[in-house]
Amino acid sequence: MTDNELLRLNPERRVAPRPLRGALRVDTAPPAFGSLRYAVRVISASGRASPLVMSHSLRL
Repeated sequence: MTDNELLRLNPERRVAPRPLRGALRVDTAPPAFGSLRYAVRVISASGRASPLVMSHSLRL
């Protein structure tokens, strides 16, 4: 079984439950500074993580 992680970067923090089952996730926490950046990765059943796929920087 594979697993997915949705992370908010700077600092890195998981913002969705594991396993990620929803196609849409809303992070309502306001940024402490600057912009936000998100990333997704797949984790295989053996525990190996794929490279992060990162979003563009978002300014709110």
